[in-house]
Amino acid sequence: MKLRKGKERSQGPLFISGPVILIVLGLVLYPLLMLFLFSLGINLHDPNITGAYYLQALSDIKTMVALKNTLYVAGGVTAVAILLGGGLAWLVARTDIPHKRLIEIIVFLTFTIPSYILAVAWIQLLGRNGFINRLLYEKWQFIAEPLDIYSLEGIILVMALHSFPLVFMALVSALKMNDKTLEMAARLAGASRMKALFTVTLPLMLPNILSVGLLVFQQTMACFGVAAVIGLPTSNYVLTTRIYSAMSRLDLPSAASTSMILLLCSGVVFCLYNYSLRSKRYININSQSRKAEPVSLGSWKMPMFIGVFLLLSVTTIIPLGSVVATSFLKSWGLSLRFENMTINNYLTIFGGQTIAFRAFFNSITFAFIAATVTAIIGTIISYLSTRTTIKGRKYLEFVATWPLTVPGTVLAVAAVLAWINAPLRIYGTPWILLITYIVACLPFGVRNINGLLQGMDPLLEDAARVSGASWLRTFKDITLPLITPGIKAGWITAFLLVLREIPISILLYSAGAETIGVLLYSMRSDTGGLETVSAVAVILIVLIVAGNVLIGKFGKPRKEATNDPS
Repeated sequence: MKLRKGKERSQGPLFISGPVILIVLGLVLYPLLMLFLFSLGINLHDPNITGAYYLQALSDIKTMVALKNTLYVAGGVTAVAILLGGGLAWLVARTDIPHKRLIEIIVFLTFTIPSYILAVAWIQLLGRNGFINRLLYEKWQFIAEPLDIYSLEGIILVMALHSFPLVFMALVSALKMNDKTLEMAARLAGASRMKALFTVTLPLMLPNILSVGLLVFQQTMACFGVAAVIGLPTSNYVLTTRIYSAMSRLDLPSAASTSMILLLCSGVVFCLYNYSLRSKRYININSQSRKAEPVSLGSWKMPMFIGVFLLLSVTTIIPLGSVVATSFLKSWGLSLRFENMTINNYLTIFGGQTIAFRAFFNSITFAFIAATVTAIIGTIISYLSTRTTIKGRKYLEFVATWPLTVPGTVLAVAAVLAWINAPLRIYGTPWILLITYIVACLPFGVRNINGLLQGMDPLLEDAARVSGASWLRTFKDITLPLITPGIKAGWITAFLLVLREIPISILLYSAGAETIGVLLYSMRSDTGGLETVSAVAVILIVLIVAGNVLIGKFGKPRKEATNDPS
């Protein structure tokens, strides 16, 4: 009997498509639709369309300044991250710099540290009472003004140090894949090393640089935590903190219109990013017939490594060491001496009746539920999209992954507008947090599983069906074992995302439903509370590093499952 091809597959599990479609439309589209309608002045009491909210936002000088600051910060972060990450990627991929694996491990560690915790670390170093300022003034009697992290440039510094590993990981892979013989040919033709770099390597890498640059730009525009902890004390607003300020004043019209402006900017950049990924028309053949020799650094080899290690120490090791050291201090401001150390900050977190203990318990509970629901819904959506012929299945996948382009502050404002009234009044309850977490995590569940299903030959499932197996038996015995790595990776990613999430938590939590993000933000001031918040940060970093290790372990298909003989 002839097996059915992809287009001839049956309609699949029709009985689950309806509920899933309703859930996705209700959780994702409905809140964003309410946000859009409210920004136009449309509500139950007045259905007439008006642009008054937008005119008010565009005529407000503070909103325009926040927009300008957002673009300035995003542009600065992108430029610094590309220069830093790109230069480091070239050294690792194309030169004989020693200890490359150590460099990659430290860069990966930088990437795992949440940007908000990195901001707290730099406040501990460069705050008005920070370690570096105290060292400069108390020990060395410097006369100049103290170094100040509270500025737009401070936001750029922290976000760039958080984002450059993303650039590094993207470009180091691309540099290793590019054909090195093209550069060798240029050198043999008489071009200098620098000329070959600028006329051969950089043009080939330009699409990759553009793609990752747009991604960094979009993520920076959506950043809230760093902008809040560094920018708000000196009233340096960006769009995300402007939305937070409006919500704090219960100014929903301003919050809605500003959210739509941010959503539009973020959506445009995300579309440009996707276009840049599809517009790579050239073909780069990586010839393995002759392995190109790495660029010899000669006598500069060890000095270059020492310089890179010092740089990574400044970006990762020193800030992380500051957080760890502060987590053991009896009180912020004390010198780093043994008699000033204690483990009570950690014991307080697990004391049972403290807000810190409640925040950890709530976050872990929310993360477990949200990750599990995301894994289930993501599996169903991915299956419907890749293994059925149901009409509109690709639109369903698009809607499910749409929150990836929506900043967390915008999701929170949309959730308030959607769930503050009928038919589901859950504002002010833990349910609104849980639902919004699920919406934010859903794209990761879909994408992790979708990639595996698209790479899996459907003939295996068709053969089982032809042999008499039911759809459920085929899914349980064939499909599910093959996509289990993607389900595990998506679950862990969603779990970690909820643990480290801040803007949604800050805007939607209620008394008794505090989370780790709320705890970190509420103890942000460098005038007190940094000892406990540092202990929380250390525990969170350990959980995130462990989670990323698990993703690396479980996120790949098993060789026996994929029939890969290698």
